[in-house]
Amino acid sequence: RVYRHIERRIGPAAYQLVPRIDQLVSTNLGPGLRCELIRDDDGGISVTLQAYLARHGADGQLRAALSTFSRQWRALGMPSRRLLPANIVVQQGTRKPARLVVVDSLGWADLVPLGYWFAPWARFRAGRKLRYLADLVADGERK
Repeated sequence: RVYRHIERRIGPAAYQLVPRIDQLVSTNLGPGLRCELIRDDDGGISVTLQAYLARHGADGQLRAALSTFSRQWRALGMPSRRLLPANIVVQQGTRKPARLVVVDSLGWADLVPLGYWFAPWARFRAGRKLRYLADLVADGERK
């Protein structure tokens, strides 16, 4: 349902911030979504923001990617629960700047998810989620 909402209300711009869905597949736990695997320019699988911070800290490349991500996330009013570093990958490239991609925790957690119907509320809520993420990254810098 969340991806249908993203497709209907936000459109293709969302796929700069979340993986594309390939198809619905059958699993031993029921139906599941198969999505795009986020890879770096060298072909390696992109690491989580949590792993990136542990290895490199909040370097200039990450700060630039976080700034771009935050601007887009808020402007689109992307639906998410708490944005955790373990649920975001850092796609690194030599030919292009790094990009952050949210791979889990999509959808509004509100009892009545007003963000699905009111774009200003969605942008406000998206901004609040970004402040939590920025605080986590800043805490990681200080450690």
